[in-house]
Amino acid sequence: MKKILFAAAVACGLFTAFNPAFAQGTAFLYQGQLDSNSVPLNGLFDFEFSLYNAAESGTQVGTTLTESGVGVTNGLFNVTLDFGNVFAGSNAWLSMNVRSNGAGSYTPLTPLQELLPTPYAIFATTASNISGTLPAGKLTGTIALGQLPSGVLTNHETSVTLSNVNVTGTLAGNGSGLTNLSAANLSGTIADGLLASDVALLDASQVFTATNIFKTGISNGALIVEGSTGINTNLFTGLELQFHSGTGEAAIMSSYNDGFSFLTFYTKTAAGLPLQEQVKIDRYGGLSVDQQDNNNGVLNDGTTNGVGLTFGSVSGEGIASQRTSGINQNGLDFYTSHNHRMSILHNGNVGIGTTNPATELQVSGTVTATGFSGNGSGLTNLSLAQLSGTIPLADLPTAVITNNETNVTLGNVTVNGDLNLPSTGNVFSGGSPLLIRSGGNFFAGPSAGNLTMSGFGNTGVGTFTHDTSEITTAIGSHGARRVGSARHPGGVG
Repeated sequence: MKKILFAAAVACGLFTAFNPAFAQGTAFLYQGQLDSNSVPLNGLFDFEFSLYNAAESGTQVGTTLTESGVGVTNGLFNVTLDFGNVFAGSNAWLSMNVRSNGAGSYTPLTPLQELLPTPYAIFATTASNISGTLPAGKLTGTIALGQLPSGVLTNHETSVTLSNVNVTGTLAGNGSGLTNLSAANLSGTIADGLLASDVALLDASQVFTATNIFKTGISNGALIVEGSTGINTNLFTGLELQFHSGTGEAAIMSSYNDGFSFLTFYTKTAAGLPLQEQVKIDRYGGLSVDQQDNNNGVLNDGTTNGVGLTFGSVSGEGIASQRTSGINQNGLDFYTSHNHRMSILHNGNVGIGTTNPATELQVSGTVTATGFSGNGSGLTNLSLAQLSGTIPLADLPTAVITNNETNVTLGNVTVNGDLNLPSTGNVFSGGSPLLIRSGGNFFAGPSAGNLTMSGFGNTGVGTFTHDTSEITTAIGSHGARRVGSARHPGGVG
């Protein structure tokens, strides 16, 4: 086996290889000696050169250079190597492989050769390894503007953007191009004429054409309107807010010079839904609620989805009007304490304690009144104790006998007490006389009165007989018997 011994030396010309005056870039000259068994070689050889960051087990730095057909005379050879800008101040070792010109494989030469300081003149061309302070007196000439950093301000700059600049003196000149000036750093008063035309002024009449948001704090907004000259009702077109500090009157006015105007209020009922008209005040002051017809017949008490007119904040009094389909659609429902009390249907029927009255007035419960008027024929369950005054005879049932009746026909009558008959008049049974009073005589019984009696005070019971005596009582079929004294005889026949 042929043993190739390697001895290397770096030519002193390496220093001139990095002089910018010669524009030699990053290449440097390498001179070596190639021996075989201590005998200098002659001929053409191929070389491979590479750099490593350690003498053993290091990592390659840069690329591998190949030099073919290098002439070797008495073992000496020269090559120019250019690994690029890889010398940054760290140590480097040169690795070489060699073979006969175009023949066989490469044989590595050991050990690696450390590159001494001369090649590091490549890194020195940037002056980045200068340590310490370089006095300004050592510099000569003028630095070109193009070589100055972008942050350097020169005296011919335009449209310069400065950041974090502290001026201890006074800036003079036109400052119209300055931005982000803090108002706290300004002194004096800015004249109105120097303000832009769209700046709002306290003492000027101005027109706002864009959306204006008034805020105080983080999330609260307040627009305060105040005046001391009374409410101005001159016609205008638009919406106006006024407040008279003398009387405490506040006014919201909607005006349209060429026609009538009204106020509407919009709300958003849920996420994802648009703003909708809910309340309207018309040109005459009429108030209309539930413009979207959402009410379902209940008043909103926090647990139902009703809308209407509510009085107070939490007690639950108000009026609702059902706009959706149902029993009382387009009617009125009245509430107290969040409870339904009365309904007026769309047809005019009124219900108290009921939501579906069938008549003009229907009450579910007891009615107490100091008086009623009108036709009470439909009243039921009335007690006689509730009646006062005299019932007209014409309003009594036909079966009721009054004290001025004539020719009354009775059925089976049981009399528990006295039966008082008038001084004149007769009682009939089945069309035949039953009780007859004629003058001073009284007749009782079937066909009573067929007996002819004369005198006074006679009584005949079921008799045809007669007696001319006074105060005679005849009893029997013929009345031949008497009961009484001689002066007052009585006959029992």
